[in-house]
Amino acid sequence: MRKGLFLALVMVVSVGFISGCQQKAPEEQTMEISAPAEAPAQIQIAQPQEQVQPAQIQIPAPAAIPEIAPEAEKAIGIAREFTPPSEEEIQQALKNAGLYDGEIDGKIGPKTNKAIEEFQAKNNLKVDGKVGRKTWDKMKEYLNMPVAVSPEAGN
Repeated sequence: MRKGLFLALVMVVSVGFISGCQQKAPEEQTMEISAPAEAPAQIQIAQPQEQVQPAQIQIPAPAAIPEIAPEAEKAIGIAREFTPPSEEEIQQALKNAGLYDGEIDGKIGPKTNKAIEEFQAKNNLKVDGKVGRKTWDKMKEYLNMPVAVSPEAGN
């Protein structure tokens, strides 16, 4: 889908460029000099007769681009921009996953760091305590789920 959209855009831009190159250039200005013996020389400059308008190109608005799974993006070589989650989103997702029992205060402290590392270990991710693209792709699945009850919370 994206490849077709890209090719269509390249074609539209190419046609616009080519048609812009083929526009007729304004005629060169010419000078007519008439100098009667008794009068000083007069110079007249002829103006171009027609005005050339630049080509008008209309590019259709792109259709909505469907969401592509991260695995598919990697397979076809598409890199999407990563927007890091807020600290509150991280804490809420961890709480919903049953790994964090602290307050949702937007402060990443020892409890949150421990929960991030536990989450990474349980999901076969690199355990580094950082919420990067891979960790967040898994973690955001828990963001809007109901809160899970952790086994320690029942005691």
